[in-house]
Amino acid sequence: MIFPQCSSFHETVIYSSLILSNNISEHVAGDLPVVISCASLALADAGIMMYELVASVSVSSFSKNLVIDPILEEEKCQDGSLMITCMPSRYEITQLTVTGEWSSPKINEGMQLCLDACAKLAKIMRSCFEKSCFGFQGVEWKFYINTNHNMCF
Repeated sequence: MIFPQCSSFHETVIYSSLILSNNISEHVAGDLPVVISCASLALADAGIMMYELVASVSVSSFSKNLVIDPILEEEKCQDGSLMITCMPSRYEITQLTVTGEWSSPKINEGMQLCLDACAKLAKIMRSCFEKSCFGFQGVEWKFYINTNHNMCF
């Protein structure tokens, strides 16, 4: 896809958001955490300033069991679902979606499971992004926060 010439940073972000919104609407619900995580990497790779990479994970509830990143067949017979999108290194949840019936202890367990998985996923995402940027291991790579609190590379 060829991007049009954008005259400002805001036009670039708006145009990128429109492309992501159009593509996400074509996917089933189970793909949403994957699409969000990949979109975060794509925006970072495009040089769009962000606070941090965003990782997303979902959990399905089946009576007393929780299943992380369920497949479509599992989603069809779930009692409830929970999706968390977060910036683990900033300890911030950016999106929380809960459907179905959940008890308080079960939702706490589901949230902790998602947060732990998001932290692990974000570590893998950073590693992949680092390899993409530098082409080899051994270079220490970190986000740093500028005075506007945006992510820089």
